[in-house]
Amino acid sequence: MNLVYGEFIQFLKDNGMEYNLEEGYYWIDKMIIKAFDTEGHIHKILRIYIDNDYNISFKIYKHKNNFQIESWQNTVNRYKNRLLKLEQESIEIVKQLLEKYKNYKPYISHSGGKDSTVLCHIVRQVDLDIPIEFNNTSNESADTYKFIKSYDNIKILNPKEGFWQYLKRENFVPSRLARSCCNIYKHQLTLDNFDKNEKYLLFMGIRNQESRTRSNYQTIHHFDYYPDNWICGLPIRKWTELDIWLYILLKKLAINNIYRYGYSRCGCIICPYRSKLEELLTRYWFPKQIERFAYIQKSNFFEYERWIGLNCTLDEFMNKGAWKGGQYRPEPNDEVISEFAEYKGLDKDMAKKYFNKVCCVCNKNIRQKDVIAMNLKFLGRGIDRFYCKKHLQEKLNMDNKQWNKYVEEFKNQGCSLF
Repeated sequence: MNLVYGEFIQFLKDNGMEYNLEEGYYWIDKMIIKAFDTEGHIHKILRIYIDNDYNISFKIYKHKNNFQIESWQNTVNRYKNRLLKLEQESIEIVKQLLEKYKNYKPYISHSGGKDSTVLCHIVRQVDLDIPIEFNNTSNESADTYKFIKSYDNIKILNPKEGFWQYLKRENFVPSRLARSCCNIYKHQLTLDNFDKNEKYLLFMGIRNQESRTRSNYQTIHHFDYYPDNWICGLPIRKWTELDIWLYILLKKLAINNIYRYGYSRCGCIICPYRSKLEELLTRYWFPKQIERFAYIQKSNFFEYERWIGLNCTLDEFMNKGAWKGGQYRPEPNDEVISEFAEYKGLDKDMAKKYFNKVCCVCNKNIRQKDVIAMNLKFLGRGIDRFYCKKHLQEKLNMDNKQWNKYVEEFKNQGCSLF
């Protein structure tokens, strides 16, 4: 659960919410606004719905009995003993790790997020001089950079090539099926800036509750992508998300403003794993990033003719989440086929032949437009049996060099099939 701040409440009001929310009392758990009563029970207040066209609607929950909503501060008071116990346990873990690995160089890995904020506060209670390292993905909000620069003794790791430059050079749109941000802009960035032969103790704000994979992490953890002589310490791994937020309130810790806007996490602004709600938040709070990404999306869509394979229109790719990966629908609808036919200069019957084709030999899906075009070019426009590239090359007794030569020639001739 995350705190519901005034900025997020204003966003909801601007999108049609009529319920009278107030900062200082409410929480959001996925898409449901909740509140504690004075006895510590949690109640559903409001549900947010977002349809496939990214329209927002709301459902207000009815309650049989009236209850008094508890303020954040009163919830903090109720949990105070638990929070102080967690704090002391984590401080002891930090002390033990520093003693056990006293020949290692300690660093605090800070993402700019709430978990890192609590981690840093804990670690620096033990040793104020332990430096922070922050991996600049170059795809963060200005609020994240402003927040991270408020710390002393921080090492900002900058990539050799920025995120936006990488997307433009590669004409690449990250998706859930093909993304490179973690490898390039997080793990690899650390490897590029730290001495692989040096011994490091990296304090991280990873918690067991975050995912099934992380639920098995221990206080000392080794990541496969780091050298064996790099030790990762997880002092707050047993904390819950509720613990994190209540501790922030208890200690009055400054936070990244991204949470005030309604985001559940910081990190990459453009990310295929962002929820529909967070996509709408990005359109609302960061329209310039959306505009910049739209240029790359459009270029990628046309170059790779994404109608094929994804079964979506350009608008659905850019604005309805189809870019995130996988087929948008099992079969192309009339709008998809018509838009593709107009782009290619084909009639609709011919355009249909590019969609949902499988190899008649191996049943492999054929999604490359050039492969379908080569089938139609060499076997005739009236065919209903198609071959994948491998089996079409075998049928035509053609190697890769010849294949590429033909494709290039047909494109230069302006053949509408290509």
